[in-house]
Amino acid sequence: MTELFDMNELFERYVLRLLQRAEPAFADAGLRIQGQRRRKFWESEAGTKTIRPDIVADFAGVDGPHRVILDTKWKR
Repeated sequence: MTELFDMNELFERYVLRLLQRAEPAFADAGLRIQGQRRRKFWESEAGTKTIRPDIVADFAGVDGPHRVILDTKWKR
């Protein structure tokens, strides 16, 4: 069976947009929601490893800045 859409990507974008819409309500905490961006993870002799988290949420906590990594999955 062939799907018309990549449902995993569609679901990821849907969750991302919902979270981005909530940003203004948490502006006092400096909430910032970003989608997939390749980030350096590990350097070794074999090269640099990168990760691409689905969603990254950065915000300012009482004890300093925090980062939360979110992973979305679509399943039938």
